[in-house]
Amino acid sequence: MGVERCCSGTLTTWTLWNARERPAKRKDFVLPPLAKVFRWFSVYPVYLAELSSATNSTSETLAATPKAVKAVQDAVSALDKLTVKTVNTHKPDTAGNVKLGTAADADVQTSVADLTVGHVLTVGKAFGLGLVRTDQTALSLMRSTSGYTGFTWSANNDPEAPSFLSAHASIGIQNQIWKDSSGQSYVLQTAWRDGKIGFRTVEANTVGPWCEYFHTKNLPTATQTGALPLTGGTMAGEIKSTSANAVRMIQGGYGVILRMDANGFYILQTNKDDSNGNYNGNRSLTIANNNGAVTIGAPFTVNDGDFIRKDGVNTYVDSGITYHQTNGVTLQGMGDQYVQSYALETVGQRFALRWRIHSGGVDGWPEFRNDGSLYLAGNWPVIQNSAGTTWHSDGNIQGACWGGDYLSNYLHSAILNIGQISVSGTQWWVKMNVNGGTLIVQGGYAEVQDAEVTDRIPLNIAVPNRLLHVSITNRNFAQGYATYNPQVSTLTDDNTGFNFVHGKKERMIYWMAVGY
Repeated sequence: MGVERCCSGTLTTWTLWNARERPAKRKDFVLPPLAKVFRWFSVYPVYLAELSSATNSTSETLAATPKAVKAVQDAVSALDKLTVKTVNTHKPDTAGNVKLGTAADADVQTSVADLTVGHVLTVGKAFGLGLVRTDQTALSLMRSTSGYTGFTWSANNDPEAPSFLSAHASIGIQNQIWKDSSGQSYVLQTAWRDGKIGFRTVEANTVGPWCEYFHTKNLPTATQTGALPLTGGTMAGEIKSTSANAVRMIQGGYGVILRMDANGFYILQTNKDDSNGNYNGNRSLTIANNNGAVTIGAPFTVNDGDFIRKDGVNTYVDSGITYHQTNGVTLQGMGDQYVQSYALETVGQRFALRWRIHSGGVDGWPEFRNDGSLYLAGNWPVIQNSAGTTWHSDGNIQGACWGGDYLSNYLHSAILNIGQISVSGTQWWVKMNVNGGTLIVQGGYAEVQDAEVTDRIPLNIAVPNRLLHVSITNRNFAQGYATYNPQVSTLTDDNTGFNFVHGKKERMIYWMAVGY
């Protein structure tokens, strides 16, 4: 148990509690006679505390009495009924009294035009506090030195209203104004109507332009933002895209894509009716990034009446001769096969269109020269046509009309076959092939009877058809004189010989016969 003592004047109050209980659970009671108290002290340990009814004490050893507690409670309750004092300063006084100016004396605004310093704003009179449409204010007034901070509506058809809200006679206005010591105005005016919002500023009495706010319910036009309209237009600056497929054009169910990757630039196409899909396998035009080489992967047509011009002259010297070469076209075949065309000037000599035809390590070099000649160079520089005729580099010609043989061989054979000659002693003959026929000329020496008779003179070779002519010459030097003129009978049906009519001593003759 414990005992506390609380004194107030001559009254001493003791408080007793059980030492085993928490002080919050102690119980106040009046002690019994002193003898009994001491008897309790001998049984329980006790603690004594003095009580006090003071309400302004700072002691930490005295215990408050119920009287003191009640006095404090009454003082707190009385605070609600106290009158707040006012002072004419703008700082709290030492007692913490609330500061009020002349507004505490009912100095209130009497109208929108009331500009008296220190007046209190009132609903229906003050700018922006419950102001109705009949109190619309001109925008020029709001931004002047007579302007107010607050909400209102502009005057109908106000000339200073923003153009983007011109469809409305009056617009909502939020006006915020500050005046410096020289009386210049700095104003922020916010205008709104039907979801459109704008603002303008006044800087030292200089009025700025209206600016429009854009949002999801009031999107700007391309012209307002300086963008290119969807309907097209002209751009003066560069367009940059980090997308590989930078531009897609759509017409007729097809899509054309301008694409660039790490290797090059491409003009690509989509399949029909898949204009928004992926590009197909066509590679009409490719430009390599590393060297600018252009690859055309589709049929190429130049529809123009002018020439296709290729420049770029390469000059080089070989074996002391200077050449100017302009490369043209390379036609690539399978593997190591190709054809190259180029213009070649041999300085001081000629100019030519030349080709290099390469296959299997073998090259041919045909060229047309500026003098009209055709020049061939290579392992077998010949000219062949589709009929099988070949012009060889040694001048020979080979073709079907020569029996498939060389012309030189054909001519040699033909010359040999144009005629034949045979000579045997005094007998001889010649065959001449002319215009599809054979003319046979033959002759010889003959001895006949020494009498006036007709002898048969056989031909050296028979003629296919008949004799045409026979000539006879007598060998009179050995015979003396002749008695007859030698004669030959008709030759119409003879093809093996002729009949010789002669006289005595006309037995040795030279003869020549022509037949066919």
